[in-house]
Amino acid sequence: MDSAPPVVPTRPAKPPTVGELRRERKRLWDAREEAVYHVGGLAVDLRRRAIDDVELINRRADAVLGIDARLNEVDAVLSQIDSRRRGGPPIPAAGYCMSCGAPFQHEATFCFRCGARVVVPDEEPMPELLGDQPTQIIAGDGSRTP
Repeated sequence: MDSAPPVVPTRPAKPPTVGELRRERKRLWDAREEAVYHVGGLAVDLRRRAIDDVELINRRADAVLGIDARLNEVDAVLSQIDSRRRGGPPIPAAGYCMSCGAPFQHEATFCFRCGARVVVPDEEPMPELLGDQPTQIIAGDGSRTP
C-alpha cells in the first residue's frame, strides 16, 4: 500500500535583503558581460569559418536577453526599496539608456548599468509650428517683441 509522504508545512519565502539583491545584480551584470563577450567571439569565429549557424547565435543572444530581463526585475525592486526609504512614491523612469536599455532618472548624467552618457528628454512639449504667424519673444521685463 502506497502512502503519501507527510505534508511538511513550509514557511513563506523570505524576501531578499538589499545586500542580497545588490550581490545578485553584480553577479548578473558580470554574467551578462561575459555572455555578450562570448556571443561576439562566437559570431566572429563562425564568420571566420564560413559557418552560417544563426540559430546558435540566437540561442546565445536569448540567454543575454534573459539575464537582461532579470536585471531589470532586480533594478525595479531596488528602486521600490529606495523610494520607500525616501518616504515617497516610486520615481518613474525619465527614459531608457540607448546602449543597454536600463531605465534612468531625471537627474542622471550617465547610465548606472553601462556607464554611457544619457540624454534626459525634455518634459515640456515642443511648440507647434505657427506657419505664417510671427513668433513673439518675451523679454525679461515681460514686454513682447514681434
